[in-house]
Amino acid sequence: MAINLKKRTYVNKKNGNRKEYWVVTISLHHTCGRRQRKRFNRPGDWSPARVRSWAQQREAHLLAAGYESEEAEAESPAPEAITFSTFAAKFVEDYPQLVGLRPSTTYRYVCHVRNRFNPMFGDRLISDVGEEEYRMLASLDLSPATRNILLSELRCMISRAHEWGLRSTPAPKLRRVKGPKVEPGWYTPAEYEALVEAAPASHHRAIILLGGDAGLRCGEMMGLQVRDVEVASSELHVCRSVWKGIPGPPKGGRDRRVPLSPRLADVLRSLCVGCSPDAYVLSATSTSMTRAQVRHRVKVTEGAWLGQSAGEMKGQVHRLRHTFGSSLVRAGVNPRVIQKLMGHASILMTERYMGVGDDQLQSAIVSLAALSTGGSADKPRARSRKKKAK
Repeated sequence: MAINLKKRTYVNKKNGNRKEYWVVTISLHHTCGRRQRKRFNRPGDWSPARVRSWAQQREAHLLAAGYESEEAEAESPAPEAITFSTFAAKFVEDYPQLVGLRPSTTYRYVCHVRNRFNPMFGDRLISDVGEEEYRMLASLDLSPATRNILLSELRCMISRAHEWGLRSTPAPKLRRVKGPKVEPGWYTPAEYEALVEAAPASHHRAIILLGGDAGLRCGEMMGLQVRDVEVASSELHVCRSVWKGIPGPPKGGRDRRVPLSPRLADVLRSLCVGCSPDAYVLSATSTSMTRAQVRHRVKVTEGAWLGQSAGEMKGQVHRLRHTFGSSLVRAGVNPRVIQKLMGHASILMTERYMGVGDDQLQSAIVSLAALSTGGSADKPRARSRKKKAK
């Protein structure tokens, strides 16, 4: 038996987008003496260890199933008739462990299966679930983003049912629900600096700077431990995210290192004094802050800045991360660098976060006007022709 992993890149000829994926080749030697080769594709954002772990589990499954020729596979009887609800119970139990889903994603699957999928079509056979169920989900009175999440989850479940041999046909193609593009909100440079100055305590200031100066998500702030603050190299090791008290990997499954700004380094250094390496920075204990506690401190800071009560504030923690991305764009940082600092798996997500402010639009028009009047634009140099010497 042998497992071969190769990473390849697919280029869309229409728009030029590039997408990486893994090609997994499994060579089998069955006990009957026959040899067999199977090839599968896996997502390109998976780590080599994750792909190899999946391939080893798939190899064990194929060996246990035994050898079947392609003719026998084509003439094999239809899979056992099971309902969607029966398959869903097996899916939410096995699939998260198989691919290493984050706890929050696993919980979302469980809630959607219980509250959406099973009441709508749980009694239908898994082999019959397809385009009609897509249309049912797409017609729900929910936001386009929520409907697209439901559709993507259902397609994933149908694909796994086909992969596990529980249905004979693959998942139908999926058309996402189109909706208005919502631009992410962020603070202007003046607003952000005023918010930092309004922080009433070190913990409040640390939360604001972790989002605006380092681009951390709320769960990553909660999961930051003292050992992750590397004062010597002035770096922040973002390797953990906490969801409802459960630590796990950051979004995307990849850790990253973010350089510390001087003011963020100072406030983190003061919070880490006298704490054990395993203590969480924001709580200074072995138990992390809750999401509500982080949001409350943002509300208090916003209220101190605007002179209003904390109860009237929204407390949008993720808006600080948007501010971090837009500030990097204003500074002219390479988008690939921004992608790495923010921990995005795709450059398309980075482009979505890179908003353009009204002042940048005004500056662009001023530059265009200056170019048309010749005020600041460089005049083209006339070409000089040298006469050939006779």
